[in-house]
Amino acid sequence: MTSQEAEHLSLGKRPGLEMHIRDYRNGRDLTTRSRNAMVIDLFGLTSEDVRVKFPEIYQHVKLEVKEKIEINKKGE
Repeated sequence: MTSQEAEHLSLGKRPGLEMHIRDYRNGRDLTTRSRNAMVIDLFGLTSEDVRVKFPEIYQHVKLEVKEKIEINKKGE
């Protein structure tokens, strides 16, 4: 995601979220020009933790990630 998308998901507004939306870099970003991509990292949190502490992220993951995975599984 872009930094603008991260801001829309309350990065910088909701305390603690900066630990879970972070800069994403791979080898290409390090050896050439960075894409300035960001990633949501919810490792160590339960879905209930995310729902209560970061409702914007919960909704985003539910709509943009989970449902697309389920659609793809049905198509297999």
